Amino acid sequence: MLGRVLPALVVTVGSYIAGRVFASLAGKAVDAMSEKDTQKKSAPKDLGALDYDSKTDSYRPKS
Repeated sequence: MLGRVLPALVVTVGSYIAGRVFASLAGKAVDAMSEKDTQKKSAPKDLGALDYDSKTDSYRPKS
């Protein structure tokens, strides 16, 4: 009896865990791809010509 039930139980639980892991990895892949499309803020190369404005979190030309 146990010889029939145990393998079926192992396969069922294993496939459930594999499905959860696959769904998690797929979600992370989608998030990583969507972040790739958005531009990240970066500092300009010539910081001597610009002032940092902390209110807007950006750089502006020196006045």
